[in-house]
Amino acid sequence: MEEIMSESELKLLSFANPFFGDEIMNKLDLVDIVRLKAANSRVRDKVEDVKGEVGFVKGFNARLKASTWMFIHTKPDDFFDEIADGSPGLIHGFTRSGNNMKFSLDDILKPPLVNVGESASFMMSCGNLFLFLKVPNDCFFVVNPFGNVQNVVNFIDPPTVGSSGEWRKRVKLVVDPQDLGLGHFRLLYAERIKETVKHFVYESRANLWNVSVSHNSISANNLNINDNRRYQLHAGLFGAHLISFAPGSNDSFYVSPDILKTFEDLQPPRPDTDWKLDWGRHHDDVWLLFLFIHDSCLNPPFGVVKKIALCKLMDDWTNYVVVSTVSDDKINEINKPGQSVHGVINFMVMEGTVNVGLVTIIGDVHYIYWLSYDIKDQSWNDTTTHPIHLDGRVISGTSFSSRLTMDA
Repeated sequence: MEEIMSESELKLLSFANPFFGDEIMNKLDLVDIVRLKAANSRVRDKVEDVKGEVGFVKGFNARLKASTWMFIHTKPDDFFDEIADGSPGLIHGFTRSGNNMKFSLDDILKPPLVNVGESASFMMSCGNLFLFLKVPNDCFFVVNPFGNVQNVVNFIDPPTVGSSGEWRKRVKLVVDPQDLGLGHFRLLYAERIKETVKHFVYESRANLWNVSVSHNSISANNLNINDNRRYQLHAGLFGAHLISFAPGSNDSFYVSPDILKTFEDLQPPRPDTDWKLDWGRHHDDVWLLFLFIHDSCLNPPFGVVKKIALCKLMDDWTNYVVVSTVSDDKINEINKPGQSVHGVINFMVMEGTVNVGLVTIIGDVHYIYWLSYDIKDQSWNDTTTHPIHLDGRVISGTSFSSRLTMDA
């Protein structure tokens, strides 16, 4: 594995002057400061405010929290090659404003956390916490790659023996605002079987899954929408629905109208297209993203984008409304000659903005397209592009994240 040292690290390490100020520190990424803090007492004093300079950490955290990051995990293409070279891969991070970071997982995904013959894939992140799925053990663990002491939970097994394999795809990592920087988190998952909903909640403080069951399906008129409710997308033989429920209680649950009916209204004309669906929540609003791709028979699973539509569940939960579709001009920016689209890599609604990530490929270079929709202005912002040279690696997992913090 190549050793990665950022330009900012080299610049700071070259300083002989023992006195440096916030103007230098503020040009560094979070990963750089964490590394230098561990190696340099002057940096540690500055960051930990031991000299009473309380402004730096507070200001740095404010800047971090104001930015939404897109994290991408890349690792060797072949599973057996990964075992041979022992490389768990890299994490690439981007913001729309152009900030970026890249760091190796060598010091994190190592024995006894991940042993020889095992591998781990990045599933999602929330705040500073990263959720990984470990194979072949088929369990989760959570780490904080930015902390002084990496917070690790070994290991989070399936919630119950009787739960289906779908929980691994649908589980949500949640860090409550009061727990930011403390390493505490929850995992949420719901499973619908006929007219019964099981909701599972993992609490990191107790290292335990709690399971509750709701038997009563209610109408939209009786639904009490509030921030304590959670939502789960459930797809099956009878359509795709959002389920609203309250974790930890046996209260009633609500099932939304079938999402597939909205899909039929949005579906572009022939040729037949593949479609992908993602969803997110912002305060009391539930948002849906539809991506329609015309697959290329010459280069599966890549294709060209036909339509991107943003929808929202109506306030009374009785139907969906199409909020906006991406313009043809922006679609053409993605569908460049010789460029194939792989699909949506992530979708998140945060701080009044809908964020959409797409990955495309031209030759050996992958491009990450970041589209964002301003909810207040009701308009799509300019698209930003981030090239990634994978150098024989593949994209293993992606996630949007916000509210990163530096632990003082």
